[in-house]
Amino acid sequence: MLNKYSLGLLIATGIYATTSQAAYLTESYADNSVITSAQFIDDIYFTSGYDADINTESGINISTSSLHASVLASGDNTVDFYGFNGIAGQAYFDIDYAMDFGGSFDSWMQLYDASFNLLATNDDSSIESGSVHSYDSFISYNLTSNDVYYVAVGSYPSLGDIPFGANYTLQISQQVSPVPVPAAVWLFGSGLLALAGFMRRKQNV
Repeated sequence: MLNKYSLGLLIATGIYATTSQAAYLTESYADNSVITSAQFIDDIYFTSGYDADINTESGINISTSSLHASVLASGDNTVDFYGFNGIAGQAYFDIDYAMDFGGSFDSWMQLYDASFNLLATNDDSSIESGSVHSYDSFISYNLTSNDVYYVAVGSYPSLGDIPFGANYTLQISQQVSPVPVPAAVWLFGSGLLALAGFMRRKQNV
């Protein structure tokens, strides 16, 4: 028998998705020093949990209105490549905690499409974007299609090798439009409410 609590819980579960907490993953031990063997950031690592470091180029926090993933990484005298499934629309790529932190280095970042064509590059960011130093790289780019994209992280100049032991955090965030609740879900909820009313009337007969 459906009671009021279980009915409400079932409807709420069908209509609302819970918001994940911000999570960080670490750079893998596999060789990701060339784009063809880039470390792939799975969709499950993208979250809309609050993170103070997920910001636009003007410093506006978008962590709860975007899907973002964060990678904790450390240099090994190579360039690091990462792949991910991009969503068409505005995306931000941010290097945090590279300069003036453990193993400090001047970062250089590049963005590529699925065919390895260079889309954007950045050395220094002079804007507030969650970074603590202007030498931390930042790219703002409008992705034209849902596809695989690649991010390369290296050092100044021109995507040089990251010094051994130099730490950094790579932030990838993609702004997404709110997803409307499908009409079928509302109809499902209405049907459950009608069923509960029918059962209540039947009990009173």
